[in-house]
Amino acid sequence: MLNLLKTLSQSIAPSMADMWELEIPLLVKYLEEHTEFTWNQETWEDKLIQFLRNSLKKTRGSNWSLRLSKELNNQIESFDSPSLEKGFLYRALGFTLVTGLEADKVEVLLLELLYKTDYSNDSDREGVILCFGLCARGQVQTVLGVLHDFEERIQESEQSWQIGAWRKDHPWRRETVKGALMVMYSCVASYCHPQMLLIHVDNPITTKIIHHYSSSCQTQKKPAILYNFLLETMTYVKSNLSRIRIAACNLAGIIMKQMSAHYLRKLDFPALRNSLQELQLDSDPGVWRAALETLNILDICSQQQLLASPEGIS
Repeated sequence: MLNLLKTLSQSIAPSMADMWELEIPLLVKYLEEHTEFTWNQETWEDKLIQFLRNSLKKTRGSNWSLRLSKELNNQIESFDSPSLEKGFLYRALGFTLVTGLEADKVEVLLLELLYKTDYSNDSDREGVILCFGLCARGQVQTVLGVLHDFEERIQESEQSWQIGAWRKDHPWRRETVKGALMVMYSCVASYCHPQMLLIHVDNPITTKIIHHYSSSCQTQKKPAILYNFLLETMTYVKSNLSRIRIAACNLAGIIMKQMSAHYLRKLDFPALRNSLQELQLDSDPGVWRAALETLNILDICSQQQLLASPEGIS
């Protein structure tokens, strides 16, 4: 397939022909040099992503990235979950969409991706979260706009929840979708440019995160629901993707800071602490820094829980 791309490069995208002439043989060489015993999937995917990014740079200013995005989006449904191929496609789609010049067409593709995702499937859920985070690197306003549009279209409110009507093949569980949206906003914050983060971190990012967990149940006085959202968030700390682990830590901290003593009493502090302490051994500096910050928040919350008067807890 790689050799075929090299042969057809002039027909596919003439602006990339010279680069493909140099880089494709290197990819083929890597394939030929390794067996199943020496193969490193992560290294191979990183090489493909770098090849993709170099190609996108060569076609900057054209609609080639959007055409590729449509094809990647279509291919996602061709693979079962979980699979290495599907995970890679989500990643490649995020890197490709970020270079799209026509925001309205990027919006259409992102919205389509949100609707077709099976949020009950861990692999699909993490894939779409990663895709949105990567796209936010250069399209944060577009990404936030799409998330808002999605929330509006599914007619989310505290009195009505009609997500199931949109997906007859696998109806979405309310808590799962809201949990995914919270992590998605946190992942967007993790990936977007620092200057853009300053503009959007309070509103809509933090506002939306708080809204999704506070409106998670039609019955407002259910402490277990908030705790369930924290548990939902903590499941992401075991993700294979470092950015999602960071986003989960940051989101857990946001949730805990918003909890009153009434809700803090419901938390299993030892279990949460163990999960965060495990992340302090993570090889990614960003992950263990995020874990440390969240552990500090957990310590403060733990003290608040100890100081809370039992008489004041209903």
